[in-house]
Parts: sequence; structure tokens; C-alpha cells
Amino acid sequence: MALLDRLQNDRSLSAFARQFVSLKIVTDNNAEWRQWSRQYPMTGNAIPQLYVVRADGEQLYGGAGSLPGDALPQMLLASVKRAGRFFTEEQAKFLYESVEASEQSLMSGNLLVAGVRLADLLSLGSPSDLQSYAASALKASELHQELRLQIEEAVNEANDDLQNPENVELSIQQIIPLCEAEAIYEMFPQWRADAKEVTRELGKEDRYKPLLDQAADLVRARVAASSSQVRLRGRAPSLFANVMRKYPDTKAASMARAELLAIDPDSKWLDMNVAANSASITMVEFREWSTLDGNFRTTAKLLQQESGKVQLLKDSGEIISVDVRVLSQRDQLYLKEMKR
Repeated sequence: MALLDRLQNDRSLSAFARQFVSLKIVTDNNAEWRQWSRQYPMTGNAIPQLYVVRADGEQLYGGAGSLPGDALPQMLLASVKRAGRFFTEEQAKFLYESVEASEQSLMSGNLLVAGVRLADLLSLGSPSDLQSYAASALKASELHQELRLQIEEAVNEANDDLQNPENVELSIQQIIPLCEAEAIYEMFPQWRADAKEVTRELGKEDRYKPLLDQAADLVRARVAASSSQVRLRGRAPSLFANVMRKYPDTKAASMARAELLAIDPDSKWLDMNVAANSASITMVEFREWSTLDGNFRTTAKLLQQESGKVQLLKDSGEIISVDVRVLSQRDQLYLKEMKR
């Protein structure tokens, strides 16, 4: 008890107070203690027994008996040096929320949002190495690697699609994955050199240039809309409106209007004239959608359908993209009716 009291009340240890979480383990008839002692062995049987365990579960110290005088703060200091970076409570919350949002977006296939939320962590350092053993920091590094792999795969698929001789008609959906990849690369200093290589060759051909410009502006608006920064997110409506104004009567303008409607239903920009097929979006009702296997259900309304995919606005405000082939027969019949 003397050691526990000192850890909690000794002012000479106050510098370490926020960098350690104190835990007291009851040893008598405690199954958790038996598991703990097997995982973290200790030499000696003296009382008290003191452990220091890093955030990733690595044991930094295990000693039996008291640590008198300066021995205790010296041990704590040595442990801190091996424990990795310390985050304030506010930083830790920001790290957790950003990582969670990025992981969810990556799992749903929304690479752009995953990249935006992961790039938010640049205020703390490189997401690939935040110099911390905290679970969220380690997860950030994993997501950074996985994001790169999925971007490369998306770029390869988009290029294969564009080079497919059976695809005689170009669409903005074929170009968007490349512009999103370019935007994500620009977010991270270690990837920035690769950004311009993504669309460099396409930019040399006149037939791609109009769609590249449209897709790049649309992606710029999407980046702003996905940001956790209030100032940047506030620019999203005007950026979507810019797409509508620059490219009237195009698919890009129609998509921009649909996405603006999702984030700001009362926006003044919605009064702008765009492609006629987008004007009916507000008339589409929310309905239940499901997959063929019944494992996925959501309430949403149709925003777009093209190139075998549908863009749905969920009642939560989230926009998702789904392959038509995985949707239920009922949904596929509905889509055919909507095309008439």
C-alpha cells in the first residue's frame, strides 16, 4: 500500500502522472491475476510487485519489492523513454476518431474519404509512424499501408477499363478513380511525387482532357466535404456549385448537385440550372435496398446509376456506391423502371 500511495500522492512523481495508468491487481483467488502472472513473469516473491506494461502489451519493468528514494522516478523515466510518444487526452480522442473513420471508409471501399481522414493525422505526424505504441497509432500505420495498396489496385483497374477496346464511350466514372488517387497521393508528403504520374499520360490525349478537368474539380469538392476541418468543409457547397457552373448539362454537374443536396439540402446553389436528368433527384423517394443474399439492408434513395453501379443517399446522409449485380431482384427491377 505504501508504494501505491506514493504513486498516487508523491509530488516528485507528478510529471509522470498523465503518462501512466495505475492499476491495482488483487492476487488472492483471482483468475485474472493468474493469467497476468503467466504473461508477465517476475523474479522474486517480495511485496509489493510492480509492473510497467507498454500500450502494445510489452513488459517494460517487473520488479518485486519497494523502490526507495530516486529509484522509483528513475525507473519510471526509463520506462517512459521506451514507451513511445505520449498523447494528450484531446490528441488521443482525435487520433481514435480519425482512425475509426478512415478504417470504416476503407472497408466500404471509399478510398477518398479514407485518405482524407487519415491525412487529418498529419497534424500529429506521419500516419505511417506516429512513434507511439497506442492501438490507434499502430492501426493508423496499418491503414496507411493498406490505403496505398488499394489505391494502386484502383488505378490499375481504371487504366485497364479505359484501355478496354469494348468501352467505346468514355464516362466520368472511369476517370474519377484516377483523380481520387491523385488527390490522395497529394495529401501525403511521401507519396506526393507519385501524384502527377497517375493522370500524366491521359492528360496528353485531347479526348480525355474534358473529363479529367470535370473529375478533378468534382474530387476537389468531395475532399472538402469529407474533411474533419470545419473551415474546409464549409467550402464544399461552393466547390460543388463551381462544378455545376463550369460544366452545365454534364454528368459531372448532375453528380455535383446530388452530392450538394446530400450535405446541404437548403443550399442556395441548388437553384442553379443543371442537367435535366438531375432535376428529378428530389422527387425520388427513400426506400429499402438489400443484397441478393440478404446480408445487407439500408434505407436510401437513388442518386445515380451508371456503368453497373448505383449511388445511394442513405437516410443518415451518407452516400454509398453499390454494384448493381449484388442487389436484390426487387432492387434491380426498380432500377430498370427508373431508367425508362
